[in-house]
Amino acid sequence: MVLGGSLNQLLIPFITFAAFYYKRDRAGAAFALLWFFGNFIDESIYMADGRFLKLPLIGGLGLEAHDWRNLFNHFDLWGIDQMLSNMVFYLGWAGLFLAWVWLYKSWRSDLKRGRPE
Repeated sequence: MVLGGSLNQLLIPFITFAAFYYKRDRAGAAFALLWFFGNFIDESIYMADGRFLKLPLIGGLGLEAHDWRNLFNHFDLWGIDQMLSNMVFYLGWAGLFLAWVWLYKSWRSDLKRGRPE
């Protein structure tokens, strides 16, 4: 159960991206990438909360259900928990930016070839 919600929050958009990319649906793939990297930002906030325990957990579960608190405890990562949270936060923003760049460049490429998609 540890990391279940956090893992699904990233895995589902990534699988969606892979499916759209495989079918060569650029708009769908870009949407899924934006969803995927947007979830990094949400996840980073949840990671940072492992120390402070201020966010309400889904289903009203107790502190024992906080994924990141349990992971940081298990692996004794309290010395770098906020750094990890910040890294995930900025990785999310970088991914969002790069997804937009990829979409823009591929559209420009199609326009140059005369294929408006």
